Amino acid sequence: MTIILGDSSAIPSDQFTVTTTPAGRTTMVAEASTVGYHAPRQIYDDAADVGIAIRSHRSGKVMRFYLSSEDHDESGEDVAGWWFKMIPEDRRKVFSFAVREIEVLIIND
Repeated sequence: MTIILGDSSAIPSDQFTVTTTPAGRTTMVAEASTVGYHAPRQIYDDAADVGIAIRSHRSGKVMRFYLSSEDHDESGEDVAGWWFKMIPEDRRKVFSFAVREIEVLIIND
């Protein structure tokens, strides 16, 4: 299994609002129009997993996140937002033990 979601499609991290709880849970939030999000992309060459890539504006490293769930409006017809979690391969690369969990929410505006 090879990761094919690459650097060229990475969203700059400084386009997100970032919050971290004392427990170490980090949430990155942005509106779809701000980050140019239209649809998730395939992550691996031999799997149907889809997601996004984000490039850290501090380190330049690219981290990939898989689509974990969607929020829907009250009618259940329209997607209100997309939730992403870090893929296991990239999660092992996170060196900060203060950050135990990173989630991304892209709001459908």
